[in-house]
Order: sequence, then C-alpha cells, then structure tokens
Amino acid sequence: MKPSYVRIARIRSGFYKIERVCHLSGLTPAMLRYYEKIGLLPPPLRTSGGTRLYQDEHLRLLLEIVSAKRRGLSLREIKRKFTPRVQKNKTLFLVDSFFSPDPAILQRAAVRVMPMNIRFGYYKYADYTTLDPRRFAALENKKKILAEATPPTEGEYREALLRAAQEKATVVSLHPDSRFWDSYRLAKLAASGLAPAPLKIVDTGLWGGLNFYWERLLAAPQNLKNILAQAQKSVSEIFIVRSPERLFPAGQNQHYKLFDFTPIFQHTARSGLVPIAREKDFASACHYVWREIKSLSKIIAYSSPETLAAAHQLGLHAEKEIPLSSAFLAVFGREILAIFVKK
Repeated sequence: MKPSYVRIARIRSGFYKIERVCHLSGLTPAMLRYYEKIGLLPPPLRTSGGTRLYQDEHLRLLLEIVSAKRRGLSLREIKRKFTPRVQKNKTLFLVDSFFSPDPAILQRAAVRVMPMNIRFGYYKYADYTTLDPRRFAALENKKKILAEATPPTEGEYREALLRAAQEKATVVSLHPDSRFWDSYRLAKLAASGLAPAPLKIVDTGLWGGLNFYWERLLAAPQNLKNILAQAQKSVSEIFIVRSPERLFPAGQNQHYKLFDFTPIFQHTARSGLVPIAREKDFASACHYVWREIKSLSKIIAYSSPETLAAAHQLGLHAEKEIPLSSAFLAVFGREILAIFVKK
C-alpha cells in the first residue's frame, strides 16, 4: 500500500476527482466504477455535469481494499468485512489523527479522522492515519529539517463538522489533551456557529490509549463522559523514543514542556519517557518498563515494523498493536514505541 500522504493543497477542499483518487490508491477508473457498482464503494457525490467527487472516506476505504487484496482476500470477503453497518440514531466520532486510531475500527465503524498538517520546510502534507516511517525519514533528510505538525485551522474544522452534521448524526469530535494540542479550542470555536445536528467537542484528557475504549464508545456513545473519565484514571502512557532531539531540540522552547515527563520506572505516573540515546540499546530502555507491567493489558503503538520486531524479540506483545500516525511521529520522532497500559 502506498504511504498515505498527500499535499495539503490537494486535500483541503475535501473532494477529489477520479484521476486523483486513482493516483493515490494505485487503482484504475474502471476498478473504482466496478467497486461502486457491486456496492463495495459508496457512491460519490457528482457535479451538475456528472463528474464524480470522492471524499476522504472513499480514499481511506480504497487503501484498505488494496491492502486486503494483497493479503489474498477475495472481493466477496472484502465486501463482507468493509461494508459499513447500518446504524439507527448513529453517533459519528471525529478524531484527530494524533490519536492513531486502530485501523480495524476505521474499517467498520462510524469513526473519521481529521488530519494534522505535516510540514517539511516549505512543503506541507496532510496526515491520514499513518505515514511510512521510511518515507517520513527520507522527507526529513531531503529537506534537511525536522518535520513539524500543527492541527487544522478553525475553518477546516468548521467544514469537517458541517459535512458530518449534514448526515443527521450526532457528531462527537474527540481531541487529545488540550495542554498538548489546541485543536480542542479550534474545533469548539468552529462548532459554536453550527447547529444542524447535536455536536459535542470533547477534550479527552488523553494523549492516546483511546483504542482500549472504542468498543465501549461505539456500543454506548451515550456513556461517553463516564467512559472517558475511566480512561483518564486507568491508562498510563509510556513512550520510548530513539530521537530525543525532537523532544528537546537545542535552543528551542517547545510548547509541550508543560508535561511532566517522569522517569520510566515510575510506571504508575501519567506518562513516562525514555530517550533510547541515554540507554545502551532498545532492550535496556524497555527492561525497566516490561518487568513491571508485563501482566497488565496493554497496547503497543509502533513507528515502524522494525521497531515492532525489536519489541517482539524482547517478548513485548500486546492485545493490540497499531501503527502510529504521522502526526504523532512529527512531534515525537520517527523511531518510537508507545506503550499504553490499562491497569
């Protein structure tokens, strides 16, 4: 599957012509029309002249279809797996890509991703869910600059919320801890003038770890407040990074210094951080964590297959293993293992 990155200038209208979708997905126009005909791909909007206009949801679904075909699944199996379930009085969750949502959830549930803006000097890209870390590293090296991530603008949130609300669903927009991103404030301002459907803009108080609770959120969205309150109390987040210069760049005053990064052995704290550069190797950095938390249910979020393989060699296995979003990588570095622990 191609790395899911595109120029921001080509995405922010929210619509794509068939040529652009084919370029990004590697499919042909005939294949797209066939998928639409058999009900695998939802019908796109059309202009007055009949031109198909695809949206972000179409592109994400096509990328998943391409991946599934490469794994050997037939179109019938793919259709059974990916066809959206009909929901009555559905709640549509809109999440920032910083959360690195579990791809399995995106395949079958009413969850959409709001991309962060990824900058490499002058060039700008939009994150969907993951950016191949090797491609990410190549872009950084080519531009001779560390990537930066910023949330969408208030206007971009307004456009996304309006499109979502027009589906006559309850729209819940979930955001990382507002001390870290200001996307909560921007989305709240964007929603203040919109009232076509119930809207909730929620500062979750979490960096990540939301994947523990998706099943419960989707099953009982009315219990959102209680579910998130439990998540804030029960989830510890531990980051093991190979790129400490991104967190502590020389001569820069980063806004995320508000967080109190604690030593890794204080695993019961809200979060922990170990720059691998301060350890002899990956195993040494992980050792302090795993001997304490190995009996607890957990999620591993990884930046590359190599990082995950190194974790597996140490016996680090979790109930879920998900790729980190490129928005996450742009902040914390391209070589990172994040462990979300549920007590």
